Order: sequence, then structure tokens, then C-alpha cells
Amino acid sequence: MIFERVKKIADAMLYQGYVLYPDRGATIKCPKRCTSGTLYPAGNSFGKPDQMQVQCLVVGEAAKISIAARFLHLLNRDIFKLDSPADTLPQDWQQQATPVASIQIGETVYQTSQEAVQREIRPSTRSLQAMVGNAQHDAFSFSLASDVEPIEDDGRCVAVVQRSQSSVTGDVEIMGEVIGDHVFKLTLTLRNTTHRSELPASRREGRLEQVFASAHLILGVEEGHFVSTIDPPPEWATLAATCQNRGLWPVLAGDPPDQHYMLATPVILHDYPQINSPQIASQGSADCFDETDIDEMLAMRVMTMTDQEIKELQSTDEPAWQILQRTESNSLERRKALHRSSKVN
Repeated sequence: MIFERVKKIADAMLYQGYVLYPDRGATIKCPKRCTSGTLYPAGNSFGKPDQMQVQCLVVGEAAKISIAARFLHLLNRDIFKLDSPADTLPQDWQQQATPVASIQIGETVYQTSQEAVQREIRPSTRSLQAMVGNAQHDAFSFSLASDVEPIEDDGRCVAVVQRSQSSVTGDVEIMGEVIGDHVFKLTLTLRNTTHRSELPASRREGRLEQVFASAHLILGVEEGHFVSTIDPPPEWATLAATCQNRGLWPVLAGDPPDQHYMLATPVILHDYPQINSPQIASQGSADCFDETDIDEMLAMRVMTMTDQEIKELQSTDEPAWQILQRTESNSLERRKALHRSSKVN
């Protein structure tokens, strides 16, 4: 149950970078998802990171560690307009179609954009003692995927939605180091080991297809406990200061004073982050990013959207549409509460 609550907090961070501002397809933000915590393919030509590392202290001679590595696997959605309407989608439709930025059929707008699939890797629970000086690896991969969906108008096929996703490979490395009496330094490294494939120049999103977007880690410990990295007890402060983190910020998660879970995200958080502040959660609000300035900015952006922009957003993927609906449904009192919370924080 606690792990699931930590996952919900992680999801809020996951989609904060994925679709903070629901812009229409004509703008650059919507087709190109702007995410934090992005891992690029190994040896990429952009000089971008292909790995991230988290280190933290674990106390407990018999400690056992569980991990969840999570990220968004991006997926391109391209719209093609058939040169001539057809009763059924032709097998050689690609020779009879032209790529377009968007097309409107009746009240529905279909647009070229980018979607994402959540990925989660859960290596088996391991004894920390057994990993001292013995790095253990869990390799993973997700295959190439593609599907085609015809768009009909008056019973005839007039356009095509093509979704395509590149294959990716990765690795989770975990290692322990004894640094005190029953005290371990735990090191976790998440790598994107994909060898970047050569993609056609026409694929505008080619350099983003094989990234891990919004990558983060959830850590759990049994028969032991974690030590806060940002506010360690005095007896652990010196050792905690030796922990080196790259691309991730680890904090205690769950309900204080529980020390059995850590959340490591590319977003800087405090220990025991919560989705909803108590005064707003009591109003039955939905999950939000941070209930402060980020949600207030999102609410104001949604309120200024035109009917056409809303129609275009509705044709994007489900997470973006849910965020719009959630924000539109906010009552005036809740908007005021967001504003007050933003000012306080």
C-alpha cells in the first residue's frame, strides 16, 4: 500500500515534465515533449547523459533491497491524408497518402504529436550484504512497435493514424559498500544502453525516440532503514555527505517517520512529499503535481485556451486530456486555495 502511494507521487512528477502546458499541436511544445530526467542512447552524438546514479545510506546488517526503475517510452503519432477516399484502407496506403500536421473530420481534430507509454522494471529483492563489492545487473528491453488506425468520414477511409515506437534497451546496476557498523552505501545506476539506430531525416522526433523520459527510481528496504540524504541525523551526517547523486534527487517517501522507502527523481523534493496538501485534499481534489505554483500556472494556462485549442488537445493522448478535464473541473474555491498555497510556498 505504501509503495503504491509512492508510485502516485512519482506519477505526478512523471507527467509534470511530460505535459505541463497543454499547448495545441501547432506549437513546438506539444509535438516535442519537454521532460526532465531524460536519458539518451549510449554514445549519442548530442553529448547528453545516458545514465543517472543515486547513492544513499542503508542501516541494517540483514537489509534487503527492492527497486522499481520507471520512465516514459516515447511514441510518435503521425497523421497521413489519403490522396483519395477509399472504402477500406489500401494495403499500399503509404504510397497513396501524404503526411499532414493535422486533419479535422467533423468535430474531431487529429494531429501529429507525441505520446508515451509508462515502463517499469522491477528487479527481484536482493540481500544488500550479498551485493557488497559485487555489482549486480538487470538488463531489460522493449521491442519496436507500430500500429495503424484508419480515420473514416461518411463510412469511407480518408486518413490514417500511424503510431510507431522505437526499441530501447537498458540496465539497472545495484551495488553495496560497507562504510560503518551495519551501515551500507547503496549505489544504483540506471543506464540507457540503446545503440541509436539511423532514422530517416524526415522523422523530426528521431533524436527523442529512443530516450528514457522522466526517468526515476523507487527504493524499498526490509530488515533495515534508509537515512535521509538531505536531513540526516547528526550521527550519520558525515557519511551521508559522501553520497554522490547524478541526475536524481533521493528523498524519504511514505508517511513520516517511516524510513523504508525512498523516491529518487530528477525534480528536487523534500523528504516525505505528498500529492495533496491536507487542506486541499479534504476537498476531494484529484491528484496534482505539487498543489502550488506549478498547478496554479497550469490552471491559468488551461483557462486561456480557445475552443479550437481544447478540441485539438482532446485528440492527443489520454494523460494530457485527463489533465485538462481535471483542471477545468476545479471549483473557484479550489483555484483560490491553489493561489494561497502558491503564495505560501
